[in-house]
Amino acid sequence: MSIYHDTAVIGANGANSYAGQAYIFKNTGGTWNEVALLKASDKAAGANFGEVASIYSDTALIGASGAKSGEYSLAGQAYIFKNTGGTWNQVAILNASDKTVGAYFGASVSQCNDTGIVGAYGAASDGYSSAGQAYIFTLVEYPVPAVTGISPKSGPLVGGTLVTVSGTGFTGVTAVKFDSTPGIITGTPTDTSITATSPAGTGTVDITVITPNGTSTIGLSDQFTFAAAPAVTSITPSTGINTSATAITVTGTGFDTTTTPMVNLTKTGYTTISLTGVSGISTSLSGTVPEGLIAGIWNVSVTNPDGQESGNLTIFSVTAPTPTPTTTGSISASDDSSSGSGAAVATAPGAAAGELMTFTFNHQNDDPDPLQIVQVQVILARPIGEMSVLVNPVTPGESNQLNGSQLVAGYRQIEPIAVNPGALSRGIITFRVTRRWLASNDVTPAQVTMLRNHDGTWSELPTTYLRNEGNYYYFTAMTPGFSCFAVAIRNISAVPSVESQTPASVITPGSSAVATTSISPGQTLVLTTACTVTPAFSETTVAPPSAPGPVGSVGVSWVPGVISAVTILLGVVGIALVRRWWIRRRNPAPFRKYN
Repeated sequence: MSIYHDTAVIGANGANSYAGQAYIFKNTGGTWNEVALLKASDKAAGANFGEVASIYSDTALIGASGAKSGEYSLAGQAYIFKNTGGTWNQVAILNASDKTVGAYFGASVSQCNDTGIVGAYGAASDGYSSAGQAYIFTLVEYPVPAVTGISPKSGPLVGGTLVTVSGTGFTGVTAVKFDSTPGIITGTPTDTSITATSPAGTGTVDITVITPNGTSTIGLSDQFTFAAAPAVTSITPSTGINTSATAITVTGTGFDTTTTPMVNLTKTGYTTISLTGVSGISTSLSGTVPEGLIAGIWNVSVTNPDGQESGNLTIFSVTAPTPTPTTTGSISASDDSSSGSGAAVATAPGAAAGELMTFTFNHQNDDPDPLQIVQVQVILARPIGEMSVLVNPVTPGESNQLNGSQLVAGYRQIEPIAVNPGALSRGIITFRVTRRWLASNDVTPAQVTMLRNHDGTWSELPTTYLRNEGNYYYFTAMTPGFSCFAVAIRNISAVPSVESQTPASVITPGSSAVATTSISPGQTLVLTTACTVTPAFSETTVAPPSAPGPVGSVGVSWVPGVISAVTILLGVVGIALVRRWWIRRRNPAPFRKYN
């Protein structure tokens, strides 16, 4: 036992099968009370912990001469306990530098100020067995740990983030906790830096460092956030031309803007491109796509400062200036295709899944047609060989025309020829509208949109105004499939289909309507379309008059029949003319060429 002022330490080396323990008593107002029970952190039977003890100030030194140290049984050990704020904690285990079996290190102990001495009566000394030795130790005081910063400040919910904790007083660290859950200490800690791997968790927690001298105080500098990965839901605009920079807005969730996240564009086989000038909030980021990107489809992703990347793929389409007069692949058309009013077919070589096939259609710069399809790009869902795309003007009928406005630039049937639709992911259509049509109808480029007729229902497509070149305004539209398209002003409702849709075209070798270099002899290609042309009037057959009656008969029985037939014929023709006048009034664009 040992005593210092009003505090005493008393050993009980026989307790718990001679594992041993020690008791701290404190004298308060003349009464001694037990305030702590001390046990070795590696207690074991026969260790004799507490057979000797020494106390000085707030430090207790306790011997355990029977303790096993490493592989050496009865080598002995000594333990240092320190009182911090009324709580006694083990802060160190002392071992002989030349420990051996049966040395009984810790059989005697004493201390004063910062110096302790430990005896080992069984130790060999200079060749003399059991000669005994004594060892002097200096107690070094270490401060309570303090955390001044962490990096990174967030990580995934599943854990696994390597976090560097900065601060002071980390010597002797025993644990790094994320809230109440320990992290895994990696590498070699120093007095000012520790690296630990985060466990799984949720929300924002405090990271604490625990040493024999205490636990770090929590504060803003130690806060770590378990965050879900970012997700991108949309990009505005979704297309841009590669001859100039494009400002875009990325919308989504989970964007960590404590440090600027990265917005990247990736494309297989090409260097990753990062947006410049990125800024925003947790649900919206703005940045600029630099000019000079290769034309095609680029995947957009957001990477937070903690390294988490959005897993969903959102595309940004990069277009090149419209080539004039060059084309992609081969192109052939009917005689009047140069005016925009005839059918045209473009052919391009095959490509791999995820790649872009481009079909370009030439037009003369004085082409008067209000609507002209300039380019069709197809994104492939799986590899495909050489393919052709047909662009064909469509005359609107009851079952396919837009309702409620005269401002329709035109209708076009756009179809890949003899291709399984499942092989195509989506498409990008570039078209142009004449300045004259916009001006004559008092329409701005912002009002122009492309619509698609799918199963008799019209729906607007995401349409982006690109630029003005001379007498034309250029636009691009994203489509999930191919069928019948119209270009009109925005927010036009559709007339529901009143007739079932039927195949509208059959292309056979030698057809005069459409010729293409990619069709082999003997091959028949069937195009299924959502647009059908409805006749403007019905054909009526008038029965011939009956044979003359016998002589002497009145002979006027056939007159009512003739009068009825003529009346019916005149009625049908009249209805047809009125109907044609009404259709022309509602949608004059397709009839102008006949004025």
